[in-house]
Amino acid sequence: MEYPNARPEQLKDRFLQRSFEMLPGMVTWTTLIFSVVASFFWPIAAALFIIAFDLFWLIKAVYMSTYLISAYRSKTRNEKIDWFEKLKNTRREDFPENAPNWEDMYHLIIFPTANEPIEVIDDAFTRILNCQYAKDKIIVVLGTEERDDSERRDAKEKLVREKFGDKFFKTLVIRHPDGIQGEMKAKGANATWAAKKAREVIDELGIKHENIIVSAFDCDTCAHPQYFAYATYLYLMAPDRERCSLQPLPMYHNNLWDASIFSRVIATSSSFWHMIESLRPERLVTFSSHSMGLKALIEVDYWPVDMVSDDSVIFWKCYNYYGGNYRSIPMYMHVSLDAVVADTYWSSIVNQYKQKRRWAWGIENFPLLFRAFLKNKKISFWKKFKHLFIMLDGHRSWATDSFIVVILGWLPLVVGGEAFYATVIAGRLPNMTRVLMTFAMLGLVVSAALGTMMLPPRPEKYGKWKSAMMVLQWVVVPVIAPFLGALPALDAQTRMMFGKYLGFYVTKKVRKK
Repeated sequence: MEYPNARPEQLKDRFLQRSFEMLPGMVTWTTLIFSVVASFFWPIAAALFIIAFDLFWLIKAVYMSTYLISAYRSKTRNEKIDWFEKLKNTRREDFPENAPNWEDMYHLIIFPTANEPIEVIDDAFTRILNCQYAKDKIIVVLGTEERDDSERRDAKEKLVREKFGDKFFKTLVIRHPDGIQGEMKAKGANATWAAKKAREVIDELGIKHENIIVSAFDCDTCAHPQYFAYATYLYLMAPDRERCSLQPLPMYHNNLWDASIFSRVIATSSSFWHMIESLRPERLVTFSSHSMGLKALIEVDYWPVDMVSDDSVIFWKCYNYYGGNYRSIPMYMHVSLDAVVADTYWSSIVNQYKQKRRWAWGIENFPLLFRAFLKNKKISFWKKFKHLFIMLDGHRSWATDSFIVVILGWLPLVVGGEAFYATVIAGRLPNMTRVLMTFAMLGLVVSAALGTMMLPPRPEKYGKWKSAMMVLQWVVVPVIAPFLGALPALDAQTRMMFGKYLGFYVTKKVRKK
Protein backbone atom coordinates (compact mmCIF):
# COMPACT_ATOMS: atom_id res chain seq x y z
CA MET A 1 0.00 0.00 0.00
CA GLU A 2 1.54 3.28 -1.12
CA TYR A 3 1.77 6.51 0.81
CA PRO A 4 0.79 9.49 -1.40
CA ASN A 5 3.41 11.77 -2.86
CA ALA A 6 3.59 15.33 -1.61
CA ARG A 7 2.82 16.67 -5.11
CA PRO A 8 0.23 14.35 -6.69
CA GLU A 9 -0.13 14.19 -10.49
CA GLN A 10 -3.75 13.03 -10.87
CA LEU A 11 -6.39 15.77 -11.03
CA LYS A 12 -8.59 14.16 -8.36
CA ASP A 13 -5.65 13.69 -5.98
CA ARG A 14 -4.51 17.28 -6.57
CA PHE A 15 -7.99 18.54 -5.69
CA LEU A 16 -8.08 16.47 -2.49
CA GLN A 17 -4.52 17.50 -1.63
CA ARG A 18 -5.28 21.21 -1.98
CA SER A 19 -8.57 20.87 -0.07
CA PHE A 20 -6.89 19.17 2.87
CA GLU A 21 -3.93 21.58 2.73
CA MET A 22 -6.33 24.50 3.16
CA LEU A 23 -8.31 22.97 6.04
CA PRO A 24 -5.80 23.49 8.93
CA GLY A 25 -5.22 27.15 8.06
CA MET A 26 -8.93 27.78 7.67
CA VAL A 27 -9.68 26.25 11.10
CA THR A 28 -6.90 28.29 12.72
CA TRP A 29 -7.82 31.59 11.09
CA THR A 30 -11.52 31.02 11.83
CA THR A 31 -10.65 30.59 15.51
CA LEU A 32 -8.62 33.81 15.62
CA ILE A 33 -11.02 35.91 13.52
CA PHE A 34 -14.05 34.71 15.48
CA SER A 35 -12.30 35.66 18.75
CA VAL A 36 -11.77 39.20 17.46
CA VAL A 37 -15.23 39.60 15.87
CA ALA A 38 -16.98 38.22 18.96
CA SER A 39 -15.17 40.77 21.14
CA PHE A 40 -16.72 43.58 19.08
CA PHE A 41 -20.25 42.27 18.51
CA TRP A 42 -20.84 39.71 21.28
CA PRO A 43 -18.51 40.85 24.08
CA ILE A 44 -20.42 38.99 26.82
CA ALA A 45 -20.22 35.69 24.91
CA ALA A 46 -16.55 36.40 24.17
CA ALA A 47 -15.87 37.12 27.86
CA LEU A 48 -17.56 33.87 28.92
CA PHE A 49 -15.53 32.00 26.33
CA ILE A 50 -12.30 33.58 27.62
CA ILE A 51 -13.09 32.61 31.23
CA ALA A 52 -13.87 29.04 30.13
CA PHE A 53 -10.71 28.96 28.02
CA ASP A 54 -8.57 30.24 30.91
CA LEU A 55 -10.08 27.58 33.17
CA PHE A 56 -9.27 24.96 30.54
CA TRP A 57 -5.71 26.35 30.32
CA LEU A 58 -5.35 26.01 34.09
CA ILE A 59 -6.50 22.37 34.02
CA LYS A 60 -4.18 21.72 31.08
CA ALA A 61 -1.24 23.29 32.93
CA VAL A 62 -1.80 21.04 35.95
CA TYR A 63 -2.24 18.00 33.73
CA MET A 64 0.93 18.69 31.74
CA SER A 65 2.98 19.50 34.83
CA THR A 66 2.02 16.14 36.32
CA TYR A 67 3.03 14.35 33.13
CA LEU A 68 6.26 16.31 32.92
CA ILE A 69 7.31 15.37 36.46
CA SER A 70 6.47 11.72 35.78
CA ALA A 71 8.50 11.68 32.54
CA TYR A 72 11.43 13.34 34.31
CA ARG A 73 11.42 10.66 37.00
CA SER A 74 11.35 7.90 34.37
CA LYS A 75 14.20 9.55 32.49
CA THR A 76 16.30 9.95 35.63
CA ARG A 77 15.68 6.35 36.67
CA ASN A 78 16.49 4.86 33.25
CA GLU A 79 19.65 6.87 32.74
CA LYS A 80 21.13 5.43 35.94
CA ILE A 81 20.79 1.84 34.69
CA ASP A 82 23.69 0.06 33.00
CA TRP A 83 21.61 -1.19 30.08
CA PHE A 84 24.51 -2.92 28.36
CA GLU A 85 25.15 -4.99 31.47
CA LYS A 86 21.42 -5.66 31.83
CA LEU A 87 21.23 -6.69 28.19
CA LYS A 88 24.08 -9.16 28.61
CA ASN A 89 22.70 -10.60 31.86
CA THR A 90 19.05 -11.00 30.81
CA ARG A 91 18.20 -14.67 30.34
CA ARG A 92 17.25 -15.84 26.87
CA GLU A 93 13.88 -17.11 28.10
CA ASP A 94 13.00 -13.64 29.44
CA PHE A 95 12.90 -12.26 25.90
CA PRO A 96 9.94 -13.00 23.59
CA GLU A 97 10.20 -16.38 21.94
CA ASN A 98 10.86 -15.00 18.45
CA ALA A 99 13.53 -12.50 19.55
CA PRO A 100 17.05 -12.84 18.10
CA ASN A 101 20.05 -13.04 20.42
CA TRP A 102 21.32 -9.60 21.32
CA GLU A 103 24.81 -10.62 20.10
CA ASP A 104 23.35 -10.88 16.59
CA MET A 105 21.93 -7.33 16.62
CA TYR A 106 23.64 -4.55 14.68
CA HIS A 107 23.10 -0.79 14.73
CA LEU A 108 23.14 1.25 11.52
CA ILE A 109 23.54 4.94 12.45
CA ILE A 110 23.05 7.54 9.72
CA PHE A 111 24.18 11.17 10.05
CA PRO A 112 22.96 13.27 7.09
CA THR A 113 24.91 16.53 6.92
CA ALA A 114 24.83 19.73 4.88
CA ASN A 115 26.69 22.97 5.68
CA GLU A 116 27.37 22.03 9.32
CA PRO A 117 30.86 22.74 10.74
CA ILE A 118 33.32 19.90 11.19
CA GLU A 119 33.33 20.11 15.01
CA VAL A 120 29.63 19.14 15.06
CA ILE A 121 30.40 15.92 13.17
CA ASP A 122 33.45 15.21 15.31
CA ASP A 123 31.42 15.54 18.52
CA ALA A 124 28.57 13.33 17.27
CA PHE A 125 30.89 10.52 16.14
CA THR A 126 32.94 10.73 19.34
CA ARG A 127 29.79 10.23 21.39
CA ILE A 128 29.00 7.08 19.42
CA LEU A 129 32.52 5.86 20.11
CA ASN A 130 32.02 6.43 23.84
CA CYS A 131 28.73 4.52 23.98
CA GLN A 132 28.57 1.33 26.07
CA TYR A 133 27.91 -1.12 23.27
CA ALA A 134 29.95 -3.58 21.21
CA LYS A 135 31.72 -1.48 18.57
CA ASP A 136 31.95 -4.50 16.26
CA LYS A 137 28.14 -4.37 16.02
CA ILE A 138 27.96 -0.71 14.93
CA ILE A 139 27.87 0.60 11.36
CA VAL A 140 28.18 4.39 11.16
CA VAL A 141 27.35 6.40 8.05
CA LEU A 142 28.20 10.01 7.27
CA GLY A 143 25.88 11.19 4.50
CA THR A 144 27.39 14.26 2.82
CA GLU A 145 25.99 16.40 0.02
CA GLU A 146 27.61 16.81 -3.39
CA ARG A 147 26.28 20.39 -3.49
CA ASP A 148 27.95 21.34 -0.19
CA ASP A 149 31.03 23.56 -0.16
CA SER A 150 33.77 21.23 -1.42
CA GLU A 151 36.41 22.26 1.11
CA ARG A 152 34.06 21.84 4.09
CA ARG A 153 32.60 18.58 2.74
CA ASP A 154 36.02 17.06 2.01
CA ALA A 155 37.27 18.00 5.48
CA LYS A 156 34.33 16.22 7.14
CA GLU A 157 34.76 13.14 4.98
CA LYS A 158 38.50 13.05 5.72
CA LEU A 159 37.89 13.43 9.46
CA VAL A 160 35.49 10.48 9.58
CA ARG A 161 37.69 8.22 7.47
CA GLU A 162 40.92 8.96 9.31
CA LYS A 163 39.73 9.38 12.90
CA PHE A 164 36.86 6.89 13.03
CA GLY A 165 37.48 4.60 10.04
CA ASP A 166 38.75 1.66 12.09
CA LYS A 167 36.81 2.27 15.32
CA PHE A 168 33.55 0.54 14.33
CA PHE A 169 32.51 -2.59 12.44
CA LYS A 170 32.02 -0.40 9.39
CA THR A 171 32.46 3.34 8.89
CA LEU A 172 30.93 4.56 5.64
CA VAL A 173 31.11 7.94 3.93
CA ILE A 174 28.35 8.23 1.33
CA ARG A 175 27.99 11.31 -0.86
CA HIS A 176 24.47 12.19 -1.98
CA PRO A 177 24.37 13.34 -5.65
CA ASP A 178 22.73 16.65 -6.45
CA GLY A 179 19.83 17.13 -8.83
CA ILE A 180 18.13 13.72 -8.64
CA GLN A 181 14.70 14.04 -10.26
CA GLY A 182 11.80 14.12 -7.81
CA GLU A 183 13.95 14.99 -4.80
CA MET A 184 13.83 18.03 -2.55
CA LYS A 185 17.01 19.42 -1.04
CA ALA A 186 16.15 17.90 2.31
CA LYS A 187 17.42 15.60 5.04
CA GLY A 188 15.10 12.78 3.99
CA ALA A 189 16.62 12.56 0.51
CA ASN A 190 20.13 12.39 1.97
CA ALA A 191 19.19 9.79 4.59
CA THR A 192 17.37 7.62 2.04
CA TRP A 193 20.32 7.63 -0.36
CA ALA A 194 22.71 6.78 2.49
CA ALA A 195 20.47 3.96 3.76
CA LYS A 196 20.14 2.39 0.30
CA LYS A 197 23.91 2.44 -0.23
CA ALA A 198 24.54 1.08 3.28
CA ARG A 199 22.04 -1.71 2.57
CA GLU A 200 24.20 -2.81 -0.37
CA VAL A 201 27.15 -3.19 2.02
CA ILE A 202 24.97 -5.01 4.57
CA ASP A 203 23.73 -7.45 1.90
CA GLU A 204 27.30 -8.15 0.79
CA LEU A 205 28.17 -8.97 4.42
CA GLY A 206 25.19 -11.34 4.67
CA ILE A 207 23.62 -9.65 7.74
CA LYS A 208 19.89 -10.26 8.12
CA HIS A 209 17.76 -7.14 7.78
CA GLU A 210 15.65 -8.12 10.79
CA ASN A 211 18.82 -8.01 12.93
CA ILE A 212 19.56 -4.36 12.24
CA ILE A 213 18.25 -1.30 14.08
CA VAL A 214 18.54 1.91 12.06
CA SER A 215 19.02 5.22 13.85
CA ALA A 216 18.36 8.31 11.75
CA PHE A 217 20.19 11.04 13.66
CA ASP A 218 20.45 14.74 13.00
CA CYS A 219 24.12 15.51 12.44
CA ASP A 220 24.38 17.29 15.81
CA THR A 221 22.85 14.38 17.75
CA CYS A 222 24.99 13.29 20.69
CA ALA A 223 23.76 9.94 21.95
CA HIS A 224 23.58 9.01 25.63
CA PRO A 225 26.28 6.43 26.54
CA GLN A 226 23.59 3.78 27.12
CA TYR A 227 21.43 4.68 24.10
CA PHE A 228 22.18 1.69 21.87
CA ALA A 229 22.09 -0.86 24.68
CA TYR A 230 18.75 0.56 25.85
CA ALA A 231 17.39 0.64 22.29
CA THR A 232 18.45 -2.98 21.73
CA TYR A 233 16.78 -4.08 24.97
CA LEU A 234 13.50 -2.30 24.16
CA TYR A 235 13.53 -3.55 20.58
CA LEU A 236 14.09 -7.18 21.55
CA MET A 237 11.51 -7.02 24.32
CA ALA A 238 8.82 -5.81 21.90
CA PRO A 239 6.90 -8.80 20.47
CA ASP A 240 5.99 -6.62 17.46
CA ARG A 241 9.51 -5.19 17.07
CA GLU A 242 9.25 -4.94 13.29
CA ARG A 243 6.14 -2.80 13.70
CA CYS A 244 7.51 -0.11 15.96
CA SER A 245 9.88 2.86 16.15
CA LEU A 246 11.92 3.95 19.16
CA GLN A 247 11.68 7.62 20.15
CA PRO A 248 14.20 9.11 22.61
CA LEU A 249 13.79 12.44 24.42
CA PRO A 250 15.42 15.30 22.46
CA MET A 251 17.33 17.71 24.71
CA TYR A 252 18.99 20.78 23.21
CA HIS A 253 21.96 20.75 25.57
CA ASN A 254 25.02 20.74 23.32
CA ASN A 255 25.36 24.53 23.38
CA LEU A 256 22.47 25.59 25.62
CA TRP A 257 24.63 27.83 27.82
CA ASP A 258 25.68 29.82 24.74
CA ALA A 259 22.14 30.32 23.44
CA SER A 260 20.08 33.50 23.82
CA ILE A 261 17.28 33.63 26.35
CA PHE A 262 14.71 33.21 23.55
CA SER A 263 16.42 30.13 22.12
CA ARG A 264 16.87 28.57 25.55
CA VAL A 265 13.19 28.89 26.45
CA ILE A 266 12.06 27.56 23.07
CA ALA A 267 14.54 24.67 23.16
CA THR A 268 13.72 23.62 26.73
CA SER A 269 9.98 23.97 26.14
CA SER A 270 10.28 21.71 23.10
CA SER A 271 12.09 19.11 25.21
CA PHE A 272 9.35 19.32 27.83
CA TRP A 273 6.67 18.82 25.20
CA HIS A 274 8.31 15.61 23.98
CA MET A 275 8.64 14.39 27.55
CA ILE A 276 4.92 14.90 28.03
CA GLU A 277 4.11 13.18 24.73
CA SER A 278 6.18 10.16 25.75
CA LEU A 279 3.55 9.38 28.37
CA ARG A 280 0.80 9.48 25.75
CA PRO A 281 1.91 6.64 23.44
CA GLU A 282 -1.30 6.77 21.42
CA ARG A 283 -0.15 10.22 20.24
CA LEU A 284 3.59 9.58 20.04
CA VAL A 285 5.09 10.09 16.58
CA THR A 286 8.76 9.99 15.60
CA PHE A 287 10.56 13.33 15.71
CA SER A 288 14.09 14.38 14.81
CA SER A 289 16.46 11.56 15.89
CA HIS A 290 14.78 8.15 16.15
CA SER A 291 15.38 4.43 15.60
CA MET A 292 13.50 1.63 13.82
CA GLY A 293 14.07 -1.77 12.22
CA LEU A 294 15.82 -1.88 8.84
CA LYS A 295 13.33 -4.44 7.54
CA ALA A 296 10.39 -2.08 8.09
CA LEU A 297 12.33 0.83 6.62
CA ILE A 298 12.96 -1.13 3.43
CA GLU A 299 9.37 -2.36 3.18
CA VAL A 300 7.95 1.19 3.27
CA ASP A 301 10.61 2.42 0.82
CA TYR A 302 12.64 4.54 3.25
CA TRP A 303 12.11 8.18 4.21
CA PRO A 304 10.35 10.56 1.82
CA VAL A 305 12.66 12.39 -0.58
CA ASP A 306 10.25 15.22 -1.43
CA MET A 307 9.09 16.45 1.99
CA VAL A 308 10.43 18.62 4.82
CA SER A 309 9.12 16.63 7.80
CA ASP A 310 10.74 13.29 6.97
CA ASP A 311 11.08 12.35 10.64
CA SER A 312 7.33 12.23 11.28
CA VAL A 313 6.28 11.15 7.78
CA ILE A 314 8.22 7.89 8.13
CA PHE A 315 5.99 6.99 11.09
CA TRP A 316 2.82 7.66 9.10
CA LYS A 317 4.16 5.75 6.09
CA CYS A 318 4.66 2.73 8.35
CA TYR A 319 1.30 3.21 10.09
CA ASN A 320 -0.51 3.31 6.75
CA TYR A 321 1.53 0.49 5.17
CA TYR A 322 0.89 -1.90 8.06
CA GLY A 323 -2.81 -1.09 8.29
CA GLY A 324 -2.60 0.78 11.61
CA ASN A 325 -0.44 -1.91 13.23
CA TYR A 326 2.52 0.35 13.96
CA ARG A 327 3.52 2.38 17.03
CA SER A 328 6.26 4.46 18.61
CA ILE A 329 7.84 3.15 21.81
CA PRO A 330 9.03 5.95 24.12
CA MET A 331 12.65 5.81 25.22
CA TYR A 332 13.09 7.52 28.58
CA MET A 333 16.62 8.51 27.71
CA HIS A 334 17.80 11.72 26.10
CA VAL A 335 19.82 12.50 23.04
CA SER A 336 21.47 15.92 23.05
CA LEU A 337 21.19 18.33 20.13
CA ASP A 338 22.10 21.95 19.39
CA ALA A 339 19.99 24.90 20.48
CA VAL A 340 19.81 27.75 17.99
CA VAL A 341 22.91 29.93 18.31
CA ALA A 342 24.02 32.52 15.75
CA ASP A 343 26.71 35.15 15.41
CA THR A 344 24.38 37.97 16.48
CA TYR A 345 21.40 38.22 18.81
CA TRP A 346 19.01 39.20 16.01
CA SER A 347 20.25 36.35 13.82
CA SER A 348 19.50 33.95 16.67
CA ILE A 349 15.90 35.18 16.81
CA VAL A 350 15.48 34.91 13.02
CA ASN A 351 17.01 31.43 12.90
CA GLN A 352 14.89 30.30 15.85
CA TYR A 353 11.76 31.52 14.08
CA LYS A 354 12.69 29.64 10.90
CA GLN A 355 13.49 26.45 12.80
CA LYS A 356 10.17 26.61 14.64
CA ARG A 357 8.35 27.23 11.36
CA ARG A 358 10.07 24.18 9.85
CA TRP A 359 8.85 22.08 12.77
CA ALA A 360 5.35 23.52 12.34
CA TRP A 361 5.52 22.57 8.66
CA GLY A 362 4.85 19.07 9.96
CA ILE A 363 1.23 19.98 9.22
CA GLU A 364 2.08 18.87 5.66
CA ASN A 365 1.43 15.37 7.03
CA PHE A 366 -2.27 16.17 7.41
CA PRO A 367 -3.35 16.25 3.74
CA LEU A 368 -1.19 13.24 2.86
CA LEU A 369 -2.50 11.23 5.80
CA PHE A 370 -6.08 12.19 4.96
CA ARG A 371 -5.64 11.00 1.36
CA ALA A 372 -3.94 7.80 2.49
CA PHE A 373 -6.72 7.05 4.98
CA LEU A 374 -9.39 7.51 2.31
CA LYS A 375 -7.88 4.61 0.36
CA ASN A 376 -6.91 2.38 3.27
CA LYS A 377 -9.66 -0.05 4.25
CA LYS A 378 -7.56 -1.92 6.82
CA ILE A 379 -7.62 0.87 9.42
CA SER A 380 -10.82 1.44 11.39
CA PHE A 381 -12.77 4.67 10.99
CA TRP A 382 -12.25 5.48 14.67
CA LYS A 383 -8.46 5.23 14.42
CA LYS A 384 -8.44 7.39 11.30
CA PHE A 385 -10.66 10.02 12.89
CA LYS A 386 -8.67 10.02 16.13
CA HIS A 387 -5.30 10.57 14.47
CA LEU A 388 -6.55 13.22 12.05
CA PHE A 389 -8.34 15.09 14.84
CA ILE A 390 -5.32 14.97 17.16
CA MET A 391 -3.08 16.31 14.39
CA LEU A 392 -5.49 19.04 13.30
CA ASP A 393 -6.36 20.16 16.83
CA GLY A 394 -2.75 20.05 17.93
CA HIS A 395 -1.61 22.38 15.16
CA ARG A 396 -4.62 24.66 15.69
CA SER A 397 -3.81 24.84 19.39
CA TRP A 398 -0.14 25.53 18.60
CA ALA A 399 -1.06 28.47 16.37
CA THR A 400 -3.87 30.02 18.44
CA ASP A 401 -3.75 29.29 22.17
CA SER A 402 -0.90 31.67 23.03
CA PHE A 403 -2.55 34.52 21.15
CA ILE A 404 -5.87 33.93 22.91
CA VAL A 405 -4.32 33.74 26.39
CA VAL A 406 -1.83 36.60 26.12
CA ILE A 407 -3.46 39.04 23.70
CA LEU A 408 -7.04 38.31 22.60
CA GLY A 409 -8.20 37.44 26.11
CA TRP A 410 -8.26 41.13 27.01
CA LEU A 411 -9.88 42.38 23.81
CA PRO A 412 -13.53 42.51 25.06
CA LEU A 413 -12.43 45.01 27.72
CA VAL A 414 -10.93 47.24 25.03
CA VAL A 415 -13.61 47.12 22.32
CA GLY A 416 -16.70 45.84 24.16
CA GLY A 417 -18.43 49.21 24.35
CA GLU A 418 -20.35 51.00 27.11
CA ALA A 419 -23.14 48.42 27.28
CA PHE A 420 -20.61 45.71 28.02
CA TYR A 421 -18.72 47.83 30.56
CA ALA A 422 -21.97 48.17 32.57
CA THR A 423 -22.34 44.39 33.00
CA VAL A 424 -21.18 42.42 36.02
CA ILE A 425 -19.00 40.15 33.92
CA ALA A 426 -17.04 43.13 32.56
CA GLY A 427 -16.16 44.12 36.11
CA ARG A 428 -15.13 40.61 37.08
CA LEU A 429 -13.36 39.55 33.89
CA PRO A 430 -9.96 41.12 34.73
CA ASN A 431 -9.84 39.64 38.23
CA MET A 432 -11.05 36.21 37.16
CA THR A 433 -8.59 36.09 34.27
CA ARG A 434 -5.77 37.28 36.50
CA VAL A 435 -6.49 34.66 39.17
CA LEU A 436 -6.83 31.79 36.69
CA MET A 437 -3.67 32.77 34.82
CA THR A 438 -1.75 33.20 38.08
CA PHE A 439 -2.52 29.63 39.06
CA ALA A 440 -1.80 28.45 35.52
CA MET A 441 1.61 30.11 35.73
CA LEU A 442 2.51 27.59 38.43
CA GLY A 443 3.34 25.39 35.47
CA LEU A 444 6.22 27.77 34.77
CA VAL A 445 7.50 27.13 38.29
CA VAL A 446 7.61 23.41 37.51
CA SER A 447 9.31 24.17 34.18
CA ALA A 448 11.91 26.39 35.84
CA ALA A 449 12.68 23.76 38.49
CA LEU A 450 12.99 20.83 36.08
CA GLY A 451 14.81 22.92 33.50
CA THR A 452 17.43 23.82 36.11
CA MET A 453 17.76 20.22 37.29
CA MET A 454 18.36 18.95 33.75
CA LEU A 455 20.92 21.57 32.77
CA PRO A 456 24.33 20.31 31.64
CA PRO A 457 27.27 21.51 33.79
CA ARG A 458 27.90 25.24 33.59
CA PRO A 459 30.99 26.09 31.48
CA GLU A 460 33.81 27.75 33.39
CA LYS A 461 33.56 30.89 31.27
CA TYR A 462 30.15 31.68 32.81
CA GLY A 463 29.53 32.80 36.38
CA LYS A 464 26.70 32.29 38.84
CA TRP A 465 24.69 35.13 37.30
CA LYS A 466 24.27 32.96 34.18
CA SER A 467 22.87 30.18 36.36
CA ALA A 468 20.40 32.62 37.87
CA MET A 469 19.31 33.69 34.38
CA MET A 470 18.56 30.05 33.55
CA VAL A 471 15.85 30.21 36.22
CA LEU A 472 14.64 33.77 35.63
CA GLN A 473 14.34 33.23 31.87
CA TRP A 474 10.89 31.66 32.29
CA VAL A 475 9.32 35.03 33.10
CA VAL A 476 9.59 35.95 29.39
CA VAL A 477 7.38 33.03 28.28
CA PRO A 478 4.28 35.28 27.84
CA VAL A 479 6.31 37.31 25.32
CA ILE A 480 8.03 34.40 23.58
CA ALA A 481 5.02 32.06 23.32
CA PRO A 482 2.98 34.15 20.84
CA PHE A 483 5.82 35.43 18.63
CA LEU A 484 8.31 32.53 18.57
CA GLY A 485 5.82 29.77 19.31
CA ALA A 486 2.40 30.46 17.80
CA LEU A 487 3.38 32.85 14.99
CA PRO A 488 5.69 30.38 13.17
CA ALA A 489 2.89 27.79 13.27
CA LEU A 490 0.40 30.34 11.93
CA ASP A 491 2.93 31.26 9.24
CA ALA A 492 3.37 27.62 8.18
CA GLN A 493 -0.35 26.88 8.03
CA THR A 494 -1.08 30.08 6.10
CA ARG A 495 1.63 29.29 3.55
CA MET A 496 0.26 25.80 3.04
CA MET A 497 -3.28 27.15 2.78
CA PHE A 498 -2.23 29.38 -0.14
CA GLY A 499 0.07 26.79 -1.72
CA LYS A 500 3.29 28.66 -0.85
CA TYR A 501 5.34 25.58 -0.02
CA LEU A 502 8.41 25.68 2.19
CA GLY A 503 11.73 24.08 1.38
CA PHE A 504 13.97 22.43 3.95
CA TYR A 505 15.61 25.07 6.14
CA VAL A 506 18.95 23.89 7.53
CA THR A 507 19.38 25.55 10.91
CA LYS A 508 22.85 27.06 11.15
CA LYS A 509 25.01 25.28 13.74
CA VAL A 510 27.32 27.47 15.84
CA ARG A 511 29.56 26.19 18.62
CA LYS A 512 31.19 29.01 20.57
CA LYS A 513 34.70 28.28 21.78
